[in-house]
Amino acid sequence: MLRPALLSALCLALLAAPAFAAPSPVFTEDGPALTQGMKGLEFALPASGTPAIGVTYFIAPDAALRLDLGFNLAFSSPDGSGAQTEFSIGLGYRLYFVRVGRLHVFAQPELAFGRQQVGTIQQGGTSHGEFFSIGGALGVQYFFTDHFNIGGAVGVGLNLNNIGGPAGSSVGASLATNTSNLFAGFYW
Repeated sequence: MLRPALLSALCLALLAAPAFAAPSPVFTEDGPALTQGMKGLEFALPASGTPAIGVTYFIAPDAALRLDLGFNLAFSSPDGSGAQTEFSIGLGYRLYFVRVGRLHVFAQPELAFGRQQVGTIQQGGTSHGEFFSIGGALGVQYFFTDHFNIGGAVGVGLNLNNIGGPAGSSVGASLATNTSNLFAGFYW
């Protein structure tokens, strides 16, 4: 009597298991399927020159949230001003809208904030100021396997530079392709 009840409970547990299992990448015949809950780590060489590490989290099969961190530390400089630190933090939303086999095409709006060198001041040293950028990019991502990919994006951004710069300096505004990059990634 206990045996049929135990067997029934086991069958129900096995049927319900996929509903509680963690999402995982699925490699279909024509390439990987992006799934909700998927995570990724990307290493990028952006047009701005400072290498960046990006973290991706898929909130839907065709949409992902992005966090990009860039860091550049010079321990000394030619003008003798000492160590210089530059960084950037970017938040983006990647929307995949076309898939052709292993190739995924996406659009990505992004907001970024950071600190960068803004030039030399009259005393001969360098100065730093913060920047704020809002932009977007169109890109492609090619998956070699269900975990490894490479890609690139071409974009444009509106930049406000030298926020909090040296006294007497002004804030600059520019339209640039600093949201463009090449990257390699690992997804799981």
